[in-house]
Amino acid sequence: MYQMAVNAKYEAVKNGEAEVISCYTTDAGVARLGLKLLKDDKHVQPHFDAAYVVRSEILDKYPKLKDLLNQVKITNDEMAQMNFQVEGEGLDAKEVARQYLERKGLI
Repeated sequence: MYQMAVNAKYEAVKNGEAEVISCYTTDAGVARLGLKLLKDDKHVQPHFDAAYVVRSEILDKYPKLKDLLNQVKITNDEMAQMNFQVEGEGLDAKEVARQYLERKGLI
């Protein structure tokens, strides 16, 4: 197995130089190239799930924040697509996030 930079992996697949790569499920390249993710039924790779980190003082100051954050559910496909919108299409990250939250009825 060769080690490659993240963008080089996707270029290798795109150019037919590689048929299998390891990647994060939310990478923009997954959405850009329409790659099929394989299930890790042997649990070889660790999970890298996103999580919120909020200081307790902030939760004390804004008591509704915890419930609001708990309503945010993002699938890997949705996150990969949003990453592609920012990295691949050059859209503003704040705008992509705002549109997502509006579609979900959170703002």
